[in-house]
Amino acid sequence: ICWPIAAVRDSQGVFRGFLMRRASGEPLGEGLFIPTVWLSKHPNWTRRDSVRLAIRILEGIDYLHRMNVLLGDINPMNFLVQDADTVFFVDCDSYQVEGFPCPVGSINFTAPEIQGQDFSRFLRTEEHELFAVATLLFMIMVPGKPPYSHQGGEDGAANIRKMHFPYPLGEKRARNAPEGAWRFCWSHLSRPIKEYFYQVFHKDFQGQRRVTVAEWLRVFRQYERILQDPKNVFVGPAPQYGFDLSIL
Repeated sequence: ICWPIAAVRDSQGVFRGFLMRRASGEPLGEGLFIPTVWLSKHPNWTRRDSVRLAIRILEGIDYLHRMNVLLGDINPMNFLVQDADTVFFVDCDSYQVEGFPCPVGSINFTAPEIQGQDFSRFLRTEEHELFAVATLLFMIMVPGKPPYSHQGGEDGAANIRKMHFPYPLGEKRARNAPEGAWRFCWSHLSRPIKEYFYQVFHKDFQGQRRVTVAEWLRVFRQYERILQDPKNVFVGPAPQYGFDLSIL
């Protein structure tokens, strides 16, 4: 977490900036969220790596939350990925600390109840943050695709307000899921992870509590254990039993 470590002053004692840890890696938004580009640089990357990356990010967010710090502006440009086990949190200057609000935000990561508001004028709650956390996890596992992106949809803010989540869950049918590989990315998630995404994104659960970071960590660690067992996985394109390790 690239938090300011010390103030930097010139020879006259004038404040000039902060000393912070050096970060390395590629932003999620320019890397894994563009899977064809990412795989050209990381040809051996699998779904198991994506799960490990999600766990590392969740561990960092959990640490910050225990310090009573909310990230506020969770977005794919603020996480630099070096490998599946190394991720840097940057742009920490906008974090919400105590009574100081995070003044910025991204539409796709903003909860329905605070869409269109002036972020500098109120304090976000952990419930607001948990919507952004779930969105980030979804876009890691369904690479770069926002959860409310669907055929015939409107702009991002309108889709989020309507809470039309287009993916199926067991007997629950869905409409207008994006064409292409995204449906397969969804189908190869574990059932507990799908249920948690439904709990956050589906309009049937509007107003109910959102999935906590600790709960996400539990199901993602469980999913990682499943994907580590060679008997439970395969690598496409031939359809087989088990979980496909290819990210698309």
